[in-house]
Amino acid sequence: MATRKRKAARSGAKRRAKPKPRPRAKKRTESRGPKKRAARKPVGPKRAAAASRVSPVAAPQLAPPRPFAASLAVLASTPVRVGTVRDYFARRGVALVSLDGSLAVGERILVRGPTSDFLADVSSLRAHGTPVAHVASGDVTLALPERARPGDTLFALRAAE
Repeated sequence: MATRKRKAARSGAKRRAKPKPRPRAKKRTESRGPKKRAARKPVGPKRAAAASRVSPVAAPQLAPPRPFAASLAVLASTPVRVGTVRDYFARRGVALVSLDGSLAVGERILVRGPTSDFLADVSSLRAHGTPVAHVASGDVTLALPERARPGDTLFALRAAE
């Protein structure tokens, strides 16, 4: 063993430090029960008088709720079911829609689903990657200002007759 120490000292190797012993856990002699909460102070005459001196704060008057913009546009026109959203591409802001009815560039649409409800103007329509002005039915992509989820319904808002 002495030769190992000498060889280690000659080669410049450091001695390993001994690990420190872990402190032993104290033995529990008594079982600890649940902590007791402090009892609330009863309301005495002084506290009751102080509470009565506090002036009540009037509740702020809230303005009546304004109707949602989509609701107003729907009331002014007739929504016609046009199709459903199949997929939405967030980076491009484009939705893939399967159309059951006709849709044209410039029309106003309403996208409605469990979590989405917004109005949009059709600014671009693409069928099979080529821009088109009018589509009777089929799969098309169109740019949308908000996120549409698969399964959302697409309505075209057309003037009431």
